[in-house]
Parts: sequence; C-alpha cells; structure tokens
Amino acid sequence: MNHIAEGFIFLRKSGRIDASKLLVRPLIETMFRVEAIQKKPELFYRIAYSETIVEDPKWIGSAASRAGATFDEAAHSKRFKEFKEQLSKQLPNVPLEDKYISVWEIAEAAGMAGYYGSHYRTYCRYTHGALWAIGGFLTDLTDFEDNRAMGLCTWSVLNALSAIGARTPNLQSLRQRLEQQASRMPL
Repeated sequence: MNHIAEGFIFLRKSGRIDASKLLVRPLIETMFRVEAIQKKPELFYRIAYSETIVEDPKWIGSAASRAGATFDEAAHSKRFKEFKEQLSKQLPNVPLEDKYISVWEIAEAAGMAGYYGSHYRTYCRYTHGALWAIGGFLTDLTDFEDNRAMGLCTWSVLNALSAIGARTPNLQSLRQRLEQQASRMPL
C-alpha cells in the first residue's frame, strides 16, 4: 500500500496527474479488503482463495504459456492447501470457506457499497472510467476526489494496523485533515 501511495504522490508532484489516476483503484481495493476483514475475519480466507485458487491460475498460466514457461498449478494448489492448514490452526474458530468473493461483495462486507458505486467504478475498468480520467475528461470530477480517496485508503490501512498494535502517533491528525478536506469538497 505504501508503494502505491508513494507512487501516487510522486506522479502528482511531477505533474503526471493523468498517470497518478491509475493508482487509485488498487488502493481502493486494498481499503475494501482491510475494512471487510476487520468486520468479518473469515473473509481473509475467502479473499485469499479467490485470488490464489480462482484468479492466479488464469493469468499466471496464460503468462507462463506465452513466455514458454510452465505454471505448476499442482504445486500452486499444494502451497495454498498448506496455507489453509496453517491458517486453520491459527484461527480454529473461523470457518474457511472455499468460495469465490467478488470485489463488490468485499466492499459490501466492508460497509462501503456506496463508495464502490461512486468512486471505485470510476477506475475499475480501464476502457471506461480510468481511460476517461487519464484523458482529462473527468478532471473536474476526479482530481479533488483522487486525493481524498488516497488519503482515506491510507487512513483505513493505518487504522487497521493501529488496531493490532502498530504505533501510529499521527493517526487522529490524519483523520482530522481528511475530514477538513471533505468539508471543502466542491459540489
């Protein structure tokens, strides 16, 4: 998350606002996951299952094939099975369900369905919102919100880290600045 936020800031400061917009989506997705897992810890496994067992073989297998390499799906599945066994030992009271979960379901579980519908959709499809945004066609709509989205996502992850004991001395100050920025949001 910190690399995405740093990249966003670097691109903004260097005048590449258009390119910075491509970093908004991954951070919003991270925020959805962090918030959902805090509310429903059992979703950690479903997210891992969805990404590792359902999605990884699709793109890794294809990429390996095009590169003339081999994707060992059996070894991939074996590593995930070992992960599941370890997680089951660490979280014995959490059901580990082998069931796909979409980003929409994750956002809903996070209590952020509205944010998914308004902000995430702007960037979720490169050929739609993101292409319009980097082309400058959504500048009035997105430039202000890009910064707020990055701030909110960063705060969300820091808040989660704080909840598990990480030292975050300026967390409330960041929250206050985000709230002040929200009150100045143009309509």
